[in-house]
Amino acid sequence: MNKKKTPNFMYFAIKSALLDKNIYKHFIQKEEVSIYSLIIVTISALSASIGLQYRSRAIDLSELGINGYVIMMMTASSIFVGWMLWAYVSKVLCSYWGDQNDDFRLSIRTVGIAYSPGILMLFTGIPFIGPVFMLIASIWILISVTVAISVVNKIGFKSLIPGILGWIMSWILVPWFILGQYIF
Repeated sequence: MNKKKTPNFMYFAIKSALLDKNIYKHFIQKEEVSIYSLIIVTISALSASIGLQYRSRAIDLSELGINGYVIMMMTASSIFVGWMLWAYVSKVLCSYWGDQNDDFRLSIRTVGIAYSPGILMLFTGIPFIGPVFMLIASIWILISVTVAISVVNKIGFKSLIPGILGWIMSWILVPWFILGQYIF
């Protein structure tokens, strides 16, 4: 990799999905890569929205007066809110244990880029195996974010606490509050 030029967001997304610990050095040192995190979370949100929109076509929501596009917007919103919540939980818990993570923006950058396995959520609309893709993507995101928290904050095994707590809040509680009455 060229040391002078910052790689594009696809490089970071692939490396993050492959759990490469070295990419987080760019996110610590260069604040201008924050846009990459936003792009990755946006792609994940769109993938989940499209997947659930096709899944919602299989479930007749017209009797509830719900349009598939409303489900898409609520799904994307839950992913963005979950991202911010997970970054905040990471920042708060790691500020007690870690060396340097007193910056919420650093948490947003590192948690956001770790959402790169979320592209798999595009396949959630496939009948029968769609929920499997959703489960794989969400667990892969859990692992990826936990690795990111561990590397950036230098806390090792303690990164499981903000990783799992943030995952539960982001992937179970927030979707339940936003989508619960329509999906669950």
